[in-house]
Amino acid sequence: MCRRRNPIRSVTVLIGSLSLSKGTRRVGILSYEYPKTFNVKTKEHDIMLIKLSKKVKAKPKKIPKKEQNIPPGTKCIVTGWGTTHSKVLKLSDKLQMLEVTVVDRGLCNRYYNSNPVITKTAVCARKQARKQRHLLGRLRWTPGM
Repeated sequence: MCRRRNPIRSVTVLIGSLSLSKGTRRVGILSYEYPKTFNVKTKEHDIMLIKLSKKVKAKPKKIPKKEQNIPPGTKCIVTGWGTTHSKVLKLSDKLQMLEVTVVDRGLCNRYYNSNPVITKTAVCARKQARKQRHLLGRLRWTPGM
């Protein structure tokens, strides 16, 4: 139940580096697939299977095969190259990592006024920041295809 696409020549995969600019190895994409159930608006089933143009050494990571409730209070690690400041839209050169705490889904939906709705395939988490402010956000995963 996947949609297949031809290679994207302008996109590469970064292998084995914590920096976008230093010591990077980039590999091209031969093809990719994503579920027909992917919803652009809600981000439900936001996952992609990528076939690389070269073999690489990697440690496989398991993903949930079905929806799983992560109890509020659970500590999780999130990573990404996203922006580090709300007013600066430049990506970080270094892979960022942050420990967050899972928040009750109902509490998160009240905080966001259910816009967007935090569904069973999303996790709401927060990080207490300096000066007792809280950063509250959502993380999403997709059950195995």
